[in-house]
Amino acid sequence: MPAPIDTTFQQAVRAHKAGQLAEAERLYRTVLQARPDHADASHNLGVLAVSVDKPLQALPLLKAALQAVPTHAQYWVSYIDALIRAGQPDEARAVLAEGRRHGLQGAVIDGLAARLPAAPAVGAVPGAAAVEALLAAQRDGRLADAERLAVAMTRDHPQHPIGWSMLGSVHQRQGRLDAALQAKQQALALAPGHAPSHFSVGHALASLGRLEEAEAAYRRAIELQPDHAQAHSHLGAALLGLSRLDEAAAACRQAIALQPDLLDAHGNLAIVLRGLGQLADAEASARRAVELQPGHAGTHANLAAIQIDRGRLTEAEASCRRAIALQPAHVEAHTNLGVALMGQGRFDEAVAACRQAIALEPTYADAHSNLLFSLNFMAEVTPQAARQEALAYGRQQAARAGRPYTAWQDGAAPSKLRVGLVSGDFRDHPVGYFLQGLLAGLEASRLELLAYPTNALEDVHTARLRSRFHGWHPLWRLDDEAAARRIHADGVHILIDLAGHTAHNRLPVFAFKPAPVQAAWLGYFATTGLREIDWVIGDPQVTPVGEEDHFVEHIWRLPETYFCFSPPADDVAAGPLPALANGHLTFGCFNNLSKLNDATARLWARVLQALPGSRLMLKAGQLADAAVARATRERFAALGVAPERLDLEGPSGRQAYLEAYRRIDVALDPFPFPGGTTSVEGLWMGVPVLTRRGDRFIGHNGETIARNTGQAEWIAGNEDDYVAKAAELTADLGALARLRAGLRAQVLASPLFDSARFARHFEAALWDMWAASVRPASR
Repeated sequence: MPAPIDTTFQQAVRAHKAGQLAEAERLYRTVLQARPDHADASHNLGVLAVSVDKPLQALPLLKAALQAVPTHAQYWVSYIDALIRAGQPDEARAVLAEGRRHGLQGAVIDGLAARLPAAPAVGAVPGAAAVEALLAAQRDGRLADAERLAVAMTRDHPQHPIGWSMLGSVHQRQGRLDAALQAKQQALALAPGHAPSHFSVGHALASLGRLEEAEAAYRRAIELQPDHAQAHSHLGAALLGLSRLDEAAAACRQAIALQPDLLDAHGNLAIVLRGLGQLADAEASARRAVELQPGHAGTHANLAAIQIDRGRLTEAEASCRRAIALQPAHVEAHTNLGVALMGQGRFDEAVAACRQAIALEPTYADAHSNLLFSLNFMAEVTPQAARQEALAYGRQQAARAGRPYTAWQDGAAPSKLRVGLVSGDFRDHPVGYFLQGLLAGLEASRLELLAYPTNALEDVHTARLRSRFHGWHPLWRLDDEAAARRIHADGVHILIDLAGHTAHNRLPVFAFKPAPVQAAWLGYFATTGLREIDWVIGDPQVTPVGEEDHFVEHIWRLPETYFCFSPPADDVAAGPLPALANGHLTFGCFNNLSKLNDATARLWARVLQALPGSRLMLKAGQLADAAVARATRERFAALGVAPERLDLEGPSGRQAYLEAYRRIDVALDPFPFPGGTTSVEGLWMGVPVLTRRGDRFIGHNGETIARNTGQAEWIAGNEDDYVAKAAELTADLGALARLRAGLRAQVLASPLFDSARFARHFEAALWDMWAASVRPASR
């Protein structure tokens, strides 16, 4: 039988071949603890370190193996390769010469020699003992000692690249990014043909956000050393930052082809594929990253973000909690946990997770936006309380921005207003649908429209919207200050935010006040909290007189409706009233399941109990998660609604989604967060919407839709009235069928679909806002 240590070594080799690098490393180290002279374990552990781009850590291991068995040719090859990758060409040259004296020869040896740069006239070379001492200080985290040794090395050997390269690494680990770049550039100047030096400079440039320069450095490293897997992976990350997603994916895949177990490459590819909307492939890459390093919190947090996108919220929650268990201060994991919990309707827990993320990193805008977004679902949170939370966000962003702009290229009386729209949703998205008719109706002779996309994802709808703008200036590759500088330089008169505290928002840019007049409109439904935003655009229903204290901004009311919708391009007929064929009423709601809070669930249960035999159809992305669907049935069962009275469906394509309205008779609006796009599309499909009067902007959304489409009788004053109207307005199926048959024509003739009329109102409002900016109201 093999000795236990030999069995352990064989297990390590199997784990290594399977790409289970963490397990392989653990087992190799177990072998070396028992037998420090085990040459194969030392060699393989060194090779593993090189494979994860840690050649400096590999050197003592590979040297020990070679010293133990100098007749093993592969030990010479591995050691020389690691020396080259570690930026020690002179030492590699010396070891190669010694190896040839031992009889090394052949194509592999010639290939190593070809990778060595020409020997520079550098004079004295740092001694091996000095290099090993510096490596040990870096490896042990003794950064002060490492810096002292590196400085001494550059002083004693100023013309040798290794000292400068290692000093650059020390600076980078200590966060001194400019100093790191300078040291690494000095090393590169001394050995310009050295691929790892180009890679190292690229890494320093990327850390400073200089991605175009980083790209060039990575490409030069690859030109010199085509099999440099880390260079391909980091190139992919730089291209991702430049929003060249297809190129980024190709670079990551090339890295994986060269080194299948390269963690960074799988993680970067997952992020790139998520950006491309290829979520199944993104998840596969993220899972591979988790397999490669299950103890790395970031891999679990990355996987959670993709699981959220795919609607698998219980899995996402588990991934977030695993990340937090591994790294309790992982801000993104706490933030993603908040999103996953919010999607499940667990708002108290979601708010707690967001607050934890904010406590860990107070300037993290996404976490604060998620917190503010969550509060809109909670009826118990008053608008005034939500405003106070938003003010805290606004103060934080104002402090980050420093001194906002106070002078602009506005002109006293412009012949055209230059209007900028900032959004991540110029695509197949509700915001994109609402914009379509407005942009077509605005008068080009009086307005110059500039788009500032904040999201790299584009589709066919993007192309249609893009044609309506005079300029298209993506912000996704710019930080907040650079984005504000770009907008200011464009001479924008009125800058409009279309996101609020939703995904892909760039509200921090508005804190710089890059335009003299700034407004919030369409994509959000509460105060942003930024005093630098002058106006929130509403209408008489969503922003009634008396609710001004809900906002930091001033209110600008459009005369009828604050939005206008374009009919869906899909040719889907409304169809007959389902109840006539079914023999029972089917209520429905196709809103995000996050809106189904406890108060709404209780109210809908009362409706179903008041109308025996009726059913409820829910259709939402979250219902693709079996655990969420099961919990939803259990939730209604606890309220007295048998599970068989519920029809639950996950997401579908747009046409199938519209066709699903043919299966419901009446749509039920949740509260305090009623529907928007779903309500309007339901009306277009002949489905009336029963809504409840609210007490805040979003709560009034159902009212403005109902009043602007001639459906005011479907507005309930309170919960009792809601139940009563559900019974009264559905008692006469003949009347309900006639309403269905004529509802599309009715709503198409309403202000909600009259894009030309809405465009006139909106354009007049822009000019009036501009005129009002001359004499701004006191705050």
